[in-house]
Amino acid sequence: MTKKRKRFVYDKRDAVALALNLCLVILEIKGMAIRISRHGSFGVEYYTQDSNFLMLIVAAMACFFILRKIIAKKDFPRWFSILKYAATLALLVTFLVVVCVLAPGIGFPKGYQLMVFTGAMYYTHFVCPILAVVCFCLFEKHDLNRKNDALLAISYTLLYAVVLLILNILRVVHGPYPFLMVYEQPIWASILWCITILGGAYVLALLLKYLRKRK
Repeated sequence: MTKKRKRFVYDKRDAVALALNLCLVILEIKGMAIRISRHGSFGVEYYTQDSNFLMLIVAAMACFFILRKIIAKKDFPRWFSILKYAATLALLVTFLVVVCVLAPGIGFPKGYQLMVFTGAMYYTHFVCPILAVVCFCLFEKHDLNRKNDALLAISYTLLYAVVLLILNILRVVHGPYPFLMVYEQPIWASILWCITILGGAYVLALLLKYLRKRK
């Protein structure tokens, strides 16, 4: 008697997650290529550039782990779930800071046209953050049920803030964002900005967890 072959079964959400992560890899590369071709540099001092580069790496890793999950039925490692959480949060912070702070600072509608729909920023400020949040909240399965997960997720944003503040204090870097320019505003304003952005990042991290539970 011939042995019946096992039917290859997988969750359709895994296939969508794989497709979205592949899109993220392609679009992140495209956005960075446009940035470098137009400005002649990567812009490592910018949170936007760093967070999108982090997402490029993490999305490529996600493709590997999703394929492994489909083929070998292995879930995401917890360390990777935290990393994807942090990268997604970073892009969400990027999107909201641009939409709520930077673009309005330039003026409407010019600020939004420039900061959201022009060149590389169309990808790094708008398309990739939206794709990342949709993928993370609706299609990926992560073990994120511990109380300190949200704190771990903001560690990347905290690291960026500490490093850039020190570099601004030492006058190695100027800005690049108005709230990092410590010599152009009172100390209390710098502290208030840090508390607001890091506190906001923590709230957003909790929101991402809530949205995941609602799916």
